[in-house]
Amino acid sequence: MNSRDRVIGAIKLEKVDRKPVTSVTQVGVVEAMEKVDAYWPEAHSNPEKMARLGASLYKLVGLEAVRIPFCLTVEAEVLGCKIKMGGLDTQPSVSESPKKIPDEIPANLLELGRIPVVINATKMLCNSYPEVPKVVGITGPMTLAGHILGVENLLKYIIKSPDTVKKALDFCVEVSKRYIDAIIEVGPPDIICVPDPTASPEITPPPTFNSLVAPALREISKMINKECISVLHICGRVQKILGTMADTGFHGLSIEEKVDVKEARGIVKSKVALIGNISAPNTLLRGPPEKITEEVRAILDYIDLVAPGCGLAPRTPLSNIKALVDSVKIN
Repeated sequence: MNSRDRVIGAIKLEKVDRKPVTSVTQVGVVEAMEKVDAYWPEAHSNPEKMARLGASLYKLVGLEAVRIPFCLTVEAEVLGCKIKMGGLDTQPSVSESPKKIPDEIPANLLELGRIPVVINATKMLCNSYPEVPKVVGITGPMTLAGHILGVENLLKYIIKSPDTVKKALDFCVEVSKRYIDAIIEVGPPDIICVPDPTASPEITPPPTFNSLVAPALREISKMINKECISVLHICGRVQKILGTMADTGFHGLSIEEKVDVKEARGIVKSKVALIGNISAPNTLLRGPPEKITEEVRAILDYIDLVAPGCGLAPRTPLSNIKALVDSVKIN
């Protein structure tokens, strides 16, 4: 099987020749930037360099995915947030929020900021890598709402004004639908991943997730599933919401190392594929390779796709990512 068939088959819970070793989250690392001449922050705003860096870990170490972009600020920027673009080993981040939901979505949304960069890079990857799974990430609705309103304000609204939270989520869903439609039109990519870290139980109370966030995610998964495979990533200890996550319509759930995979498998049963959950900030960043192999062996019976549990730290050595790939292939 080629990488594309293996990854898609595994997410669809079909029989594959072996477990895939992939990534649905951030893949930009400094060593790869140096080898392919595509550096941050320029690679966030240049479609050719974004595509080149997004494919770098496939080309250099055999990770079974090409993946763009490298941050969760693309949509926030065009909706009034000020963005600090970061540097060689620092991702873009929101430096200032407008603290209110815009009255309407900009009519020229798809022409603003870095949205055309992601769309053009998507087209390049889809044309260049037919046998490799193409993954494009968008920002989850709770995270985007937090960018716009400010996370502290969002948390206050959860308690004092749930209707404001719902209004914000509804707005963010409509933005996502337009963005998804444009991404699908130029590809489609194989997978659209929706990281929503602000939806984590460590930030958003599970009852709020169940009543407000999950319906928003269902709307997004319906849109993605028309043409692509959908994957939801939520950071942290998601055990309390994992059952609801499995019912949001996504084909796969990406989970961190904070989640015990045996427990997770018991919760979701065979409803969805589980993706992860090798520690990105600890094991993959620091190694040694023997520790990576040990973690891979511990999860193989319960996980469907072996992957970093979250976005790779930019200073992750290529040798450790290669060790992840090799550890899966030899088991």
